[in-house]
Amino acid sequence: MGKTSNFAQNIGESKSGHILRSRKIIIISPNGLSDAGGVERVMLYAFRALSEHGFQVGIIEQKALAKSKIGQFFSIFKRGVLGFLGQSFGLSIIANRERRSGAFIINNGYAAFFARSDILFCHGCVRAARLTQHRVCLEQHRLDLSKLQEHFDNTEIPRPIRLIESLKLSIYGPDEIAEMIAGNRARIIVAVSEHSQRDWQRYYHLSSGKFEHLPNTVDTKHLQPTSELNEQESSKQSKRVLRILFVGSLTYLKGLDRLRTTVEMARETGKNWEFIIATPSSLNTEHFSSKPNVTIHKAVSFAELPNLYRSCDLLYFPLIYEGFEMVTLEALSLGLPVVGTDVRAISVFCEAGFPGVYRVEPDNFAQVSDTFKIAAAQWKNPAEKHRLHNLIDENYGISIWSQKLIEIVEACYE
Repeated sequence: MGKTSNFAQNIGESKSGHILRSRKIIIISPNGLSDAGGVERVMLYAFRALSEHGFQVGIIEQKALAKSKIGQFFSIFKRGVLGFLGQSFGLSIIANRERRSGAFIINNGYAAFFARSDILFCHGCVRAARLTQHRVCLEQHRLDLSKLQEHFDNTEIPRPIRLIESLKLSIYGPDEIAEMIAGNRARIIVAVSEHSQRDWQRYYHLSSGKFEHLPNTVDTKHLQPTSELNEQESSKQSKRVLRILFVGSLTYLKGLDRLRTTVEMARETGKNWEFIIATPSSLNTEHFSSKPNVTIHKAVSFAELPNLYRSCDLLYFPLIYEGFEMVTLEALSLGLPVVGTDVRAISVFCEAGFPGVYRVEPDNFAQVSDTFKIAAAQWKNPAEKHRLHNLIDENYGISIWSQKLIEIVEACYE
């Protein structure tokens, strides 16, 4: 699966009967294909869908790059910007070589930003994420220019300070530049949400005709609610402990500070709540290690996730920025209600009137508390949980997602 050469380049007929000029597709996915993270799972699903449709699919990943002569050359750049550039140029050189030989290139994100890709998967917008983080920081910590006034005797902040503050946001960082180049070098950009598409158009000046819209998908066969109350659910209901789940990296953009505030407020107000945090690493877990109302699960595998979801009453996701979060889809597929901020998938579902999704202002603890109670009470019934699951399967299941992906690929071939 990790090999990137020696593919047959014959003209063949796909399972749907369409004649294709080439059946060789290369997916650039630096971290390979796995179910470890949302981005990797999307590429895993794409690999399976394209392979089943009759394409010969290869992967360009970091492990394969490290073993190649190109990778060994660029390995002299270990870390930082130079390390990122070294990896990107190495992946891009291999991808461009495959494209010249007739391969169709699918680029997963901007890690290989110099590659000439046919399809680029856009999972969000780095520029928008950075600006959103800055704005929320100003709102939460009040670090606006008026605060700088306190440090000066004059009535006006010195011009150099004002210039520095404005330059911080006007200058594009390395990741943002890489993402912009990747977008310009791609024929088609597949955006996971209309919000992400608008961000790319706004900050990278790309035309709307370059985009296709394909929301993320979820493995509904793997993520199914139980038909009856299991022992854990019966126990938690008898004890009347509200179990609140958070799944994801403990980073600022995922809502780390907001989660910390909710945990602390629950403890101070004596709420009989237990917070379950499932995170891929130890990053920032020290903020919760001493909290008696928090249980942390590190490096939870995708196979273990269903039981963790089922053991809780609701998913809490106080996001600051996201492309189209998969955890919302996963929770709903398992019949678990989702409470979170007005961001991406949560916003899309609420605007469409999708059941089981609730928007809150994370700084309004009374609202959060009331919404937790309502959400947990409304979705206890197994029949209602299965209704949520079926709605997700009909609208976001792998089969419908795969069909849309094939349509985009074949249209791009034309």
